[in-house]
Amino acid sequence: MVDLSGKWFIDGIDLFATFKLFIEEGSADFLKFPPKKASIEHDWMDSHGREVDLSRVFLDQREGVLEMAIIATNRDDFFQKQSDFITHMTQPGKRRFEIDSHGNRSYYIYYKECNNFRAVKALTGSMTGYFAYRFSLVVVEPEPQAGIAGENVFLIDEDNRFIVT
Repeated sequence: MVDLSGKWFIDGIDLFATFKLFIEEGSADFLKFPPKKASIEHDWMDSHGREVDLSRVFLDQREGVLEMAIIATNRDDFFQKQSDFITHMTQPGKRRFEIDSHGNRSYYIYYKECNNFRAVKALTGSMTGYFAYRFSLVVVEPEPQAGIAGENVFLIDEDNRFIVT
């Protein structure tokens, strides 16, 4: 079997090594610019156009659709891996998602839905004896970070007190 370990991580867990799960498509969704939130604007009756406040720009959440597959040796193996994966994804809080090809960036996401599931497919060639179960996982990045200037930075001293400048 081809080893795809070290490519995708959630909370530091290697998806392939742990769940035999890999991402076929969709990781590029996290490279797209997140949408901008609507700005405050006013339409003055005595002037042309609209006045738009662009003094501060904020980003809106974004969704990604990850086309995934789990490789299993049989149905029971699949159901165990699927159960373990969804149990991890639905824990309270956000999950830290890392994609090896994106460098050292982390995306903080949560599970929204599984909007597509394709039945068992027996694999051939070097993967004979294995089955692939494919599905689409929709995840949300509620607070996308784009390396924006003006991010909050807090300085603390050795006693963990905030330093006010």
